[in-house]
Amino acid sequence: MTAAHPLNQTGGNIQQLPTVSVQEPELEKKSEQRRTKVKKNAINNLVQQVHIIPMEDEKYDLLQFLANVKENVENELINTCEKRRSIKWNVIGRVEMIRDVDNGEQEKTTPHFRSKNYISLPDENNEHNINEAFQGVNKSLEEFVSHGSNWVVNKVLSLEINTVKYSPVSGSSHLPLPRKIRFDVVLST
Repeated sequence: MTAAHPLNQTGGNIQQLPTVSVQEPELEKKSEQRRTKVKKNAINNLVQQVHIIPMEDEKYDLLQFLANVKENVENELINTCEKRRSIKWNVIGRVEMIRDVDNGEQEKTTPHFRSKNYISLPDENNEHNINEAFQGVNKSLEEFVSHGSNWVVNKVLSLEINTVKYSPVSGSSHLPLPRKIRFDVVLST
């Protein structure tokens, strides 16, 4: 392959164009790489917790990590929703924070930044709810870092996806009133 790249140098009275041997590097696709996931179940598999561990290049940027795991989170929610029909879920971002204290030492803490709870029904698109959940996690982190606290993100530890089977109370599950109360006439003034 001939190339007219500005960094290619030709010297003397060379009469030919420089040739460059280019081998395409293997493109690493995040979706093809295997993410480390830790799954925990409780109460006859009705409650599930999945920890997604960041890859090396994602450990230092929460927003990049959240953007890269969005598809994984969506797949986990779809799979869980197929098994349990409808679910209630939230996400929790775990990070390690550090700050300098007065005597020159560093103080560490590992706070959890939680989203609100969401409900997913079968065949429902979760993209909006996942985006909103990630924004909530990031907003909680920003509030923690702001207001002169001097906390700095050292590394991202994991993202937890917590799911539980959602069984709303329906009209068929009411308790009937006792006979005496049902037939009494109540007067209100």
